[in-house]
Amino acid sequence: MNKRFSNKKIIGGIMAVFLFCLIPQNQVAAESTLWTTQLRESLYNFYNGQWTLDWPSIQVLYKARVVNVDTGAILACGSTVRGGTNIRFEFLPHLYTDIAWFGTGTVFDSPYGNWNNGGNRSGGSVCVAKNAYQARNTFGSGQLINGMFADFSVQPPNKSITGLPASCSIQGNGNAACKETRTSTINAAFNFAATFGKFWSGMTLNGGCYTSRDALTSLATGQNIAIGAKTINCPIHYFAPTGKPPQTPAMRRNACAIGSISSYVISATDPDTKPNENKVRFLLDWNADGTTDQIMPASGYYESGTEQTIPHVWSSTGAKSIRVTTEDNQGLTSAPLLFQDEVTDCIYPSPLRPGATSTVPQITPDDVINADGTLSIDINRLIEDYDEFGLFRPGEIIFEMDPKITNTTCNATWSAKRVDSCSLLKSDIKISDVDITGALDVDPGTYELKCKQFRDNTFITKTQVCRKNPLFREV
Repeated sequence: MNKRFSNKKIIGGIMAVFLFCLIPQNQVAAESTLWTTQLRESLYNFYNGQWTLDWPSIQVLYKARVVNVDTGAILACGSTVRGGTNIRFEFLPHLYTDIAWFGTGTVFDSPYGNWNNGGNRSGGSVCVAKNAYQARNTFGSGQLINGMFADFSVQPPNKSITGLPASCSIQGNGNAACKETRTSTINAAFNFAATFGKFWSGMTLNGGCYTSRDALTSLATGQNIAIGAKTINCPIHYFAPTGKPPQTPAMRRNACAIGSISSYVISATDPDTKPNENKVRFLLDWNADGTTDQIMPASGYYESGTEQTIPHVWSSTGAKSIRVTTEDNQGLTSAPLLFQDEVTDCIYPSPLRPGATSTVPQITPDDVINADGTLSIDINRLIEDYDEFGLFRPGEIIFEMDPKITNTTCNATWSAKRVDSCSLLKSDIKISDVDITGALDVDPGTYELKCKQFRDNTFITKTQVCRKNPLFREV
């Protein structure tokens, strides 16, 4: 190699390593393995080899995962499951962001590649931002030239899963379905065979994109850049539980909440008597399609035999089928319960306006009276006024007493929520009934605001005192 480029190549290598630390990988619940290399040579472009890509560094990421088919949960390699659990070893699809490369230039050079059969050129123009890099002019001063592009195209590798027992079956897409009933270990390995990639180049000139006929070429190895084989070792351990499976859960709809939110009460008993073997959780399939949509609790377990209230938001009314299964902390499951429900719009008690004689809901500026005379009540107010069981929340009172400039009166102000009516008392003697929101000038003394709650017709009160100002003297 020409010595005048040696320092630049070393710096380029350091920059490449630094960039690899910055390139974000796909944040997925999967196992992965990374192949990396730095070519210690230049790749030549078209026009008689005038443009080059110096010492490119390359990384290729492969990903796979194991799925608990019964629950839909992703299992980390090395996990333990109960005997009889259906699991699937699966390769994740290749993404263009799984390929990253860096060559001569700055951090603005191309970070990604593409997956194409035969390492062939990707469709569309190569002159796009993701493929931009700076090339070196091998003639003259060796300066860096902008307007150069390269697409690193990788042949997808052959893939296989080895280490599987006879109980596993290989599926058409190369994934494997397994189910062991005894205590054992599946020492599976995801294998990615050796493959290759090619750099396809282009350049912008006079407003157009000119693409090379052939891939960039190494004087030593030609166009194909070898990518080594990689393996992800992924053992999964099975154990045969010794206890008894839990009972099928019991379930009821507890109450309607706000809008189409419903609460369900679920309970189940595990017959095991050992304290560490009788914990349960519930696998909920909200549309009974055979896939677990929610696990409650999200982590840990409930005590066996205890009732648990689980809310669920429905996006529509009508008939609903819910499939619920009990699972104990040994991984044993019950026979599923198929619960039928009819979801309707919730009906609530109608709060009356103070002094009103008809069951007209209390109207606020956020509510709308429709053309047909029906009332559309602001859902946020309903959420504020009702609890998850469709019952009124406790009433609230704000009652304040502000002395006026003179010491002869005070300004009493109040507001109340979720109450039917209010009264103002002085020294335990009723002065008058008042609206739930109001203001009044009052003489010095002890005052009480007393309001009847919608919740249960009981009263809530709040007391304030209007005091004379001993430092105030009239002149």
